[in-house]
Order: sequence, then structure tokens, then C-alpha cells
Amino acid sequence: MHRFMPSVAVDRAGDMAVGYSTSSAATKPAIKYAGRLASDPVNTLPQTEQLLIQGAGTQVGSSRWGDYSAMTLDPDGCTFWYTNEYFAVDGLNSLTRIGSFAFPSCTALGAGGTLSGTVTVTPGGAPLAGATVALGNRSTTTDSSGFYSFTSLPAGTYPSRPRARPGYGSGSASSLVVTDGITTTRTSLWRRRRRAPV
Repeated sequence: MHRFMPSVAVDRAGDMAVGYSTSSAATKPAIKYAGRLASDPVNTLPQTEQLLIQGAGTQVGSSRWGDYSAMTLDPDGCTFWYTNEYFAVDGLNSLTRIGSFAFPSCTALGAGGTLSGTVTVTPGGAPLAGATVALGNRSTTTDSSGFYSFTSLPAGTYPSRPRARPGYGSGSASSLVVTDGITTTRTSLWRRRRRAPV
């Protein structure tokens, strides 16, 4: 099997994809791709060869091949788009195929991140249930274990996370960094308010 006219791209996770044409004396030209994850050994393509389309014809006559071979990366940082030519029937009328794929190890830009944590009471560290935790215009209440979570947050730095519960001091945390595909954990310790003497 001959492999020729390659085109390469790398996603935001450092994974590499290579697309190319294949043919042999017994097979018509096909469009295939393979790859290597950032964690795979160098000089290998352990992400096995995949078929995009098997052509049903071959080039008959003189013409250039592979002018449309291009592996490019989507703005989401993870999706590869591959373009190449193939033949449906023998002749000089090539067709263009465009296909897309992604490696599961890559988290797309804009997929969002998670901010979560546990609210506990000082002194003692017991979980605080029913506390309101706000993040911008979002808010949630801690569960019986004092746990809270905000999911699908756009990546970025959030200026503050106010919190409050009757009988406890209120406060806020600042500069909360949320990253796509990552869970950021923030644990809060709250002090019980002292009651003024009657």
C-alpha cells in the first residue's frame, strides 16, 4: 500500500493528525488519516489509520494529484477538517471530499469549565448546608454536605464569588480562574456570627 500527498495539523492539546491518499496495484485511491496524541511516543502514529472514503475509480490520463490535500484545525481547537481528492469512476474527473474528526483527549474551546467546592464552618470544619453561593448572575445553594457546583462556565477569570447564610458572616472570593474542561475547586470557611448581648 502506497501512502502519499500528506497534510498535517496539531490540535490545542498537542495531538497530531496526518491525512493522505493511499493506493496499490489492487486498490483504487482512498482518503485516509492517522495520528499521534501528545502523550504517544515520538516518531509513531499509534492512533490507527482510518478510512475517510474509499474511491471507486482511478486517474486515467495525465493530471496533477493532491492539489486539494489539506489538514486544518477548526477554531474550537480540537476538530480537524481534512480535504482531499478521489475518483468515483476511472477517468480525469476527480471529486473532493471534506471530513472532520477529533481525538477524545482534546477539550474544545468554549466547552466550559466547572467551579465547585465545599462550605464549612469554623471552628470545627463541619459542612454548612443551605448556604447561598453566587457567581455573577448565577447562584446555587450548598447541599447537606456543604457542596456546591457551577457547571458549563465560560472560560475566564471571575472577579468574585459572594456567599451568605443567615447567622453567618458573608464574604467573597476573588480572581476565580475557570478553564475549559477543568474543575476549579474553592473551599470556603465561614465563621458563625456572635450575637450581641441583650
